[in-house]
Amino acid sequence: MYSPSSPRIFSFTLTELVVVLGLLAVLSALVLPVYSSTSAKAQGVSCAGNLKAIGMALSVYSDDNDDQLLAAFRLYEQDTMQNWLYYLKQACGVPSENLLCPQESESYLLDSVPGDARYHMVFSYGMHYEAVFDNYNGTHPRFTRRQQREHGQVPSDHIWVGDSAPNPYGKNEGIAVGSSALLSSHGGYWENGAVHEGNGWYPTSVRHEGKANLLMFDGHVEALAGSELFAQNLLHWKPMFYDWKWQDR
Repeated sequence: MYSPSSPRIFSFTLTELVVVLGLLAVLSALVLPVYSSTSAKAQGVSCAGNLKAIGMALSVYSDDNDDQLLAAFRLYEQDTMQNWLYYLKQACGVPSENLLCPQESESYLLDSVPGDARYHMVFSYGMHYEAVFDNYNGTHPRFTRRQQREHGQVPSDHIWVGDSAPNPYGKNEGIAVGSSALLSSHGGYWENGAVHEGNGWYPTSVRHEGKANLLMFDGHVEALAGSELFAQNLLHWKPMFYDWKWQDR
C-alpha cells in the first residue's frame, strides 16, 4: 500500500532519455566551438605575451653589449648554446614557458625535448636571422641597431621574432630545413600543412586563426596574415643581410 511518507522512485522512459541526449548533443555543438575559439584566442594572447618577454630580453642584451644584436645561431665558435633560444634560457634566465607557443602542439619546452627528437628542430619561435645574422664567426662585424637604422629600417615594421613551424621528426615535408628557430624572408608561410609564398626555408607559421604573431624591432607584437607577411616588396623584412650584402628598401 502506498504511504505518503514512502520514497517515490522516478525513472526516465527511453523516449525521454533520447530527447535529453539529443538536447545535450545540440548544446555541445553550440558550446564547443565557442570554447575552442575562446581557448584559441587565449593561446594567441599568451603567445603575444611570450614574444613581448623575448623582445625585452633581446633589447636588454643589446643595451648591455654596445648596441649589438644577439645573433640567431652560431653564438660561439663551438655553438654550445645551440641558438638564440638556448641563450635566452641559459644566459638570460628567460623561463622555458616563455620560449614556447602554447598553440603549437609539435614543439617542446627546452628542458623536456624527447630523446628521439633533434634539438634544433623543435622550436615554435624563430628569429629573422637575415636581420641579425650569425655574426659570431669573426668574418663580419656584429650587427647593431644603428646599422639597421642607417639602412632604412622602420623598427615598428621590421620583423625580429615570430611564430615558426617546428619540424621535430621531419614530418612537415614542405619545410625545406629542420631548424625552426629561424625565420627567413624567402621561406614563405606554413598554413594547413603546406608552404605558401616561398620555398619553405625557415617559414613563418600562421597558426593563430590564420595569422602569425610577430615581434617587431620596436618591441610591439603584431598579428599578420600570410598574404600580409610578404606584401609591399617585403616591407616587413627589409633591410636584411642577404647574399652577403644589405638588401635595403
